[in-house]
Amino acid sequence: MDIDQLEAEAQRLALQQVANMLQRPDQLEKVDQYKQRVIRKKNSVEAMLKTAMQSQLDDVKLGLNQLQAALHDIQESRQSLQEIEAALEEVPALLPQFSELREESRLHQQYEAAVCTMDFTLMIDKFVERAQKVMDQGTLLAAHKYLIELERTRDRLLIDLLRKLGGHSSEMERLKAHFKEVEALSDRLGKQLWLKLSRTLATVRREPQEIVTVLRIVEREEQADAELRDALTTDYVPPGRPKRWRQRALQVLEEAVNTRIEANAFESRADNKMWLVRHLEVCRLLVLEDLQVVKKLCVACFPPHYGILNTYVKMYHTALSKHLMETISCGLEGNEYFTLLSWTQNTYPGPELLGHPSLAISTKALPPLLDQHTVDTLIKEYVEKIETNYQSWLEKTVAQEVSDWRRDVPPDADGDLFQTAAPLIVFQMIDQNLQVAKSVSDDFAMQVLSVSLSQVTKFCGDYREAIVAYKGQHFTDRSLIRYFTHYMIAIVNNCSSIMELAKQTRDRYWKPLSNDYGVARSLETLLSTYQKLGNDSAGFLLEEMALDLEPHFRDLLTRRWMGSPEAVNTICATVEDYCHDYVHLRPETFEQTVADALQMIYQKYLAALLQKRITFKSPEERKAGADKIVSDTSQLVETFERISPASVSHEEDSPDAILRAMTEVLRVEDADLLTLELHGLLRHCPDASSDHLTGLLLLRGDLGRLEVRQRVQQLLEAAPPSGAQPATTVMSQVQLPSGLFQFT
Repeated sequence: MDIDQLEAEAQRLALQQVANMLQRPDQLEKVDQYKQRVIRKKNSVEAMLKTAMQSQLDDVKLGLNQLQAALHDIQESRQSLQEIEAALEEVPALLPQFSELREESRLHQQYEAAVCTMDFTLMIDKFVERAQKVMDQGTLLAAHKYLIELERTRDRLLIDLLRKLGGHSSEMERLKAHFKEVEALSDRLGKQLWLKLSRTLATVRREPQEIVTVLRIVEREEQADAELRDALTTDYVPPGRPKRWRQRALQVLEEAVNTRIEANAFESRADNKMWLVRHLEVCRLLVLEDLQVVKKLCVACFPPHYGILNTYVKMYHTALSKHLMETISCGLEGNEYFTLLSWTQNTYPGPELLGHPSLAISTKALPPLLDQHTVDTLIKEYVEKIETNYQSWLEKTVAQEVSDWRRDVPPDADGDLFQTAAPLIVFQMIDQNLQVAKSVSDDFAMQVLSVSLSQVTKFCGDYREAIVAYKGQHFTDRSLIRYFTHYMIAIVNNCSSIMELAKQTRDRYWKPLSNDYGVARSLETLLSTYQKLGNDSAGFLLEEMALDLEPHFRDLLTRRWMGSPEAVNTICATVEDYCHDYVHLRPETFEQTVADALQMIYQKYLAALLQKRITFKSPEERKAGADKIVSDTSQLVETFERISPASVSHEEDSPDAILRAMTEVLRVEDADLLTLELHGLLRHCPDASSDHLTGLLLLRGDLGRLEVRQRVQQLLEAAPPSGAQPATTVMSQVQLPSGLFQFT
């Protein structure tokens, strides 16, 4: 410690304190007062320091005196020990002189033991009777005391006899026979103990002292067994030992637990369909109540090394496991699989039973209530039953759908969309199964989800067959089914709904597990299957439209068509009428269906244009025909733009552009310009065939067949080769009758 530094610091603080006290002139008058205050404070501190130092010095003086006294005591003890060691050196020489005394002492001990046991030996029946009497009165500790005295007497006599005679002899057998009632008394006492232990959970609530008494007797006998194991000085084994009463006590408790579990099955499946639910609930309440009793009352009665709460938990766990396995072996039905799985996986380890706050026990050391093989087997069987149920339910759903399609009322509408109940019925059923499965485990839910999606995909096959049959019946006699179009629209919407519901179900229940059980693959298959069915069903709508339009398609490119707009007007009106119903499709499906309808009409129009229904006889007639084609095209475009602007394409390869390019081929008069226009046409439709070009050139009426053939051949040969597949336009869909343009 730096004294100079401390002194300097003290001076600095003193100057600062004086400066603080003398900041105003009037404070100078109080300098004497300040000085007296500082002096008093200094005197007080000095007095305190003197007192502290005096106290420390007194304590040091006292400690030195005690050390001096301890040193004196140690010296005296060393001297005494030296004197004792010197005296003990003479003891070995005295031992021979005491041999007779030792023998007399041994005999005296034997006589004393004989006197002590004489009463028990001569009056054993009386003592056994007395012990039985107190046992009948319920005084088990007193009875056990008699038993201990009788056993000790017997053992001392047998040991002495063994030492004198050695091995087995008739005297030892007679002595054992004399004490045979002792073993019988021990057995009777044991039965009393086991009877009380078997009623532990009931007895501990009324008279816990009885359980304590039983356990005290058991532990005394266990201690006697331990002493026998540790006694290595003799080969004598008392009759009936080791008794292993602690082991027997635990066995009795376990048997009582098994009895309680097995005795609460009050109903069977024949009595109540919910028998398993009720039985498991009774088990839950019983086990929970028993474990609460064990925790609150038995823990205080049983010795700590019993770990009685954990012991009872293991006993109940084993008993329940065995009981459930027996239940499973008898066979389960329907929802009993789920009931059992949910109870074992959730209810049993959850807060309703083992995880109950009042128990506060750890279940980490417990094995699963059902082994994994059993759980997997149950899940597999339950999934198979779900699969069977799906098949039955889905067959009924198809039958109900077919019945609804033939009703004389339109389908239900969700807003502007027609639909039937099939998708909701199917996925409500699936959702119920998934909720049940998820309550067991996510892994189980994934398995059920995979099976559900697969079954919905299979359902598509039956659904398709019903739809095709429905369409066939309608097209055979269109007067039979009044609302065919409406229900077909509902079917198309159903396909979209099923795809959406499938994805929503997947999103709701899918978990990133190591094994997704083929959920992704099943969903992909389902989506592609129902997408195709939806497209095909929309195609059936267009087939119906095509049937109504077919007579008017036959009027196209005829002499009648040249002088009347009726055919195209009727086509446009019919399309608008059908599209008035098609608005009940989903928006994206509506746009695609309208676009397909326009494509179909263009296809029919082009087929009519190229089939030699008419041949123009003059340039004026060709021009009039070209103008009529342009007019028809414009009318179709306007009609479809009113219906759905997205359905009309203005691209270079659109049907509208192709038709307009064809009209230019019809208008041109110069041969060179004709070749040029044909090349321009091929830019719009590179997939046009020789038959298409032949039909178009023959439609002009001013070219011979041979010339047409040569021009087409030259045109196709002059077309630049393309390594890639030519672009596909509507021309690829225009099929002309075979042999239509064969030249002889």
